[in-house]
Amino acid sequence: MNQEKDLLTHCFYWTFKNIFSDEMIFKNFLTSILDWEYGPIERIEFLDKDMLNNPITDKESKLNLKALMQDGSIIAIEIQFNQQAHYVARALYYWTKICESQLESGYGYRGLMPVIFINILRGQHPDISGKNPYHQYAFSDKENHTKLTNKFSIHYIELGKFTQEWVDGDLRNNWLTFLKNPEEVAMHPHHSQEIEKALEHLKWLSQDPTKRAEYNARQKALLDRQEELLIAEEIGLQKK
Repeated sequence: MNQEKDLLTHCFYWTFKNIFSDEMIFKNFLTSILDWEYGPIERIEFLDKDMLNNPITDKESKLNLKALMQDGSIIAIEIQFNQQAHYVARALYYWTKICESQLESGYGYRGLMPVIFINILRGQHPDISGKNPYHQYAFSDKENHTKLTNKFSIHYIELGKFTQEWVDGDLRNNWLTFLKNPEEVAMHPHHSQEIEKALEHLKWLSQDPTKRAEYNARQKALLDRQEELLIAEEIGLQKK
């Protein structure tokens, strides 16, 4: 496949943010994942800096998008491009930091609104069991399974476990197909307007010389940082 037709890596967070900056696309994706239990979107924030601000551990995984809903709920999405250790604990810490940031409003604990945290893993994580590529976790009673609060919800999408292909009318399945293999989506003429728009935007990003240069520069920066960390680790081992 030549460069003009070769699609950029769509689950690289630079590409993801460029595609899902469209509110219609973003809302349709959220609808497929959450069954849309929340209110309309008030605004979407695109976060270029990691909220933990750790230059060593937070290179390949960033909090990419945060949607503030009209009912006050917060929906955050993070892309994990490369596998990292202790990712479940890391996601829990992210969730608590988002909750903590609400206390600055001055309303105290009674002002805390639900925080929904969606984690998209390009592969799969050893800490998450089961063959299902989609998982939703919340606080509930161990015996009767009643939910303690609606303010906590963490979702994991493990694309490494997703083995299905396009299914007409299955919105969640088809968004996961797009995230894992957009070329499979391109082979099917019958898909939602939003997925069609996302596919067309990915094609445009892939063919535009300026955008492709931005993408390549971002990937090169990540590879350089990874190499720096490996060299630092090797030097540290040699000094022991």
